[in-house]
Amino acid sequence: MLESTPRYRVGVRTMQWELTKRFTRSWPKVSGACREFVESLSRVSAACRGLRVRREHAKDDREHARMMSGVRWKKTKRLAGRSSGVVEKLTGSQEGLVGLDGHIDCR
Repeated sequence: MLESTPRYRVGVRTMQWELTKRFTRSWPKVSGACREFVESLSRVSAACRGLRVRREHAKDDREHARMMSGVRWKKTKRLAGRSSGVVEKLTGSQEGLVGLDGHIDCR
């Protein structure tokens, strides 16, 4: 165990004083670093907010594309149904015309 001599106490106080001086000298640097960090946080936060908005727009775009593909599918299905109806009518009328071979001039 160290003795608590006056010389020891002076050494401790000298070390404490040196540490205090170093801290005091470095404080503006620490303060500046803290200020820069806080400013960068606000920029990072703003960037994150922007990314979140972009992500929401992308989500909306995907939903819109999905919806449009569904609409396109329905239209295609409906058109195919109508076309098959038209084809049935035409083939039905052709069958009706089969008996009229000699009466139709197809030149």
